[in-house]
Amino acid sequence: SSPPSEPSRSAPRTGPQSLDEVTDPKTYPEVQWPAGIDAGRKAELQELAEQATDAGVRGRRAIQRLVQAGYGGMFAIVERLRLLDYKSPEDSMAAFALHKALEEITGGMKTGFQQVEATEAITPAKAQYNTSTVKAWITTLAKFPDEETFQKERAARLQKQADADK
Repeated sequence: SSPPSEPSRSAPRTGPQSLDEVTDPKTYPEVQWPAGIDAGRKAELQELAEQATDAGVRGRRAIQRLVQAGYGGMFAIVERLRLLDYKSPEDSMAAFALHKALEEITGGMKTGFQQVEATEAITPAKAQYNTSTVKAWITTLAKFPDEETFQKERAARLQKQADADK
């Protein structure tokens, strides 16, 4: 067989060519909170998620509290991720910290969010990719209708990791 050829100049576009074409994550479905989290707890977690996007100590403390909140914290974080602007280095850096918190809460689940530096000129492809991770988290949350289901899945994931490390 012959080696793969170079893509032709008339190849279809893949991904957005400009930042204006990047999907707004607010167009994704809203996060559906589980019935087991009451309105008061939801408001408390939403406030923490808002604080978590602050640079500095306040933001780091809020992230720690969301991680400690576990299951409920996950919904607040994903809801917050849906409101960020992935064309902005500041929002993207905050999103990276929130993704790390989700990874900790879930016992290692990742969407492959690509880290952004403060001075980076974000490419349309990277902004689109990072935006798409929000949709992946929203889909993932739907698999955890209650805390028991989530904890079973997390325990199984952690056990699998522990077995792999032996």
